Amino acid sequence: MKLEEMAEILDGLANVLEKFLGKTAVSDFHALSACLRNFPGETVAGFCKVTMQAREGKTRPPRGAVKSNGDKVQELVNRIQHFLDHRREYDFAAIRQITAEVGKLKLPDVKAIAEGVKFHLTGRTKAAMVSSLENSLTAIKASAEQSSFSLTGAGT
Repeated sequence: MKLEEMAEILDGLANVLEKFLGKTAVSDFHALSACLRNFPGETVAGFCKVTMQAREGKTRPPRGAVKSNGDKVQELVNRIQHFLDHRREYDFAAIRQITAEVGKLKLPDVKAIAEGVKFHLTGRTKAAMVSSLENSLTAIKASAEQSSFSLTGAGT
């Protein structure tokens, strides 16, 4: 049963039992009814569970909130930063491995990694952002390879 349905029932009970209950009890029914209306879409069982958890000091993340994988995010930020500082030591397979690990994370974590390495990733989806990251790292690696290339011993 949804909380807004329960609120209607409580209002109905308050109205029907008004002559048998004291003013305080009727007022309490209406107050509880008004409170329940502040949580539309929630079930009575779900509301009770959250209320009991809150009473015990436990909380749940808000609906739609995504649990962040902070340790993994920091590890990948550090690995990407190490790549940026030592790009000549890495090969293209290492870039693919890093971005594959980034691709296993949730979108907020991918965004946190981009912020951590100060990259602006294009795309609206996680896949597009991971692809943008891989393209950026590959371009950085290719640029490093190209700048280290020199023609030596030509004709001597």
